[in-house]
Amino acid sequence: MLKQLLGITAIASVFASASPLEERQTVQGVQNALGIGKDPSAFSQVVSGTRQYYFPNIAVPAANGRNLVTLQISNDLNTVLSDQANDYTIWNTTYTPNDTGFYKYGTNNYIITVAINPQSSGIRVLQNTGTDLTKGWKELGQIKDENGKVLVGYDSQAFDVNGKKYLLYGYSGHSIYIAQLTSETTVANAALIVSTTGNPPVQEAPGALVQGDTVNIFWSENMYQTPFYNVRRLSTSTSSNLVSRSTWSGLPITTILQNSTTNGVQGPGSASTFTGPDGKPWLAYDCYYSKDGSFVGPRKVQVQPITFTGNGNVMASMVPLKPTRFNT
Repeated sequence: MLKQLLGITAIASVFASASPLEERQTVQGVQNALGIGKDPSAFSQVVSGTRQYYFPNIAVPAANGRNLVTLQISNDLNTVLSDQANDYTIWNTTYTPNDTGFYKYGTNNYIITVAINPQSSGIRVLQNTGTDLTKGWKELGQIKDENGKVLVGYDSQAFDVNGKKYLLYGYSGHSIYIAQLTSETTVANAALIVSTTGNPPVQEAPGALVQGDTVNIFWSENMYQTPFYNVRRLSTSTSSNLVSRSTWSGLPITTILQNSTTNGVQGPGSASTFTGPDGKPWLAYDCYYSKDGSFVGPRKVQVQPITFTGNGNVMASMVPLKPTRFNT
């Protein structure tokens, strides 16, 4: 993540208070944590009647000295990250990737990779037009703007609404942008969603969930190795002009996931959404486990159902579930 490059020091924040939701541990038979991991970009789809789960990842450096993009695949959330048999190497890069983002449009699957040095390597797109995602990936190239300039950004994710595709990305550690994808590798009309100045907080790892008539945009704030890392959200209508700054300016921002000292879950963030075993939206995020807030690595990946408020489409505040494994 970008904050690893910036070396920024986080400021204090408040701890989350306990609530009845903190008593929940296992949901739909899924145990947390799923395993060791960071920056999960989870995705799922039904294949031959069975739901499959996908988690793209990076291996830097690999045993053979090359930088790899991997994909962890399983029909069991409880083993998708913890069983090495689920790990497939899908691409060898010529640059050092920093993070990945998975999305599907039509029948095609895509993985966005962002280099540690995006100024030179940019944001790149991998595409798979087949049904076997363990092979058959190809690189489409760098994402560029309408003038042919390489787009510079971190933590990119894509989504679609009303037949239009959009790219979310972080910039400089303090801003989240959205742009329309006019092709798999071209964007136009970039607009600022949220920004802060100073040092900290960091704002990064954007994601989106389109639920009914609502577009939920979320991102992480503060440093991942502190208990103050959290997930924040703002929402707008699917009929809004998503690439207009005025759409986002002045909207209320809500913290939807933060630390729970009761459950020993600290610094939950770098989140993504996917369809869970119940066929409903779930959240995947990384965190660490500590009662006193001190950083204890490596980070773990947790998942849980998303709760909604308002008209039933706006992402509501959630309490990170108490881990029952991988918590020592």
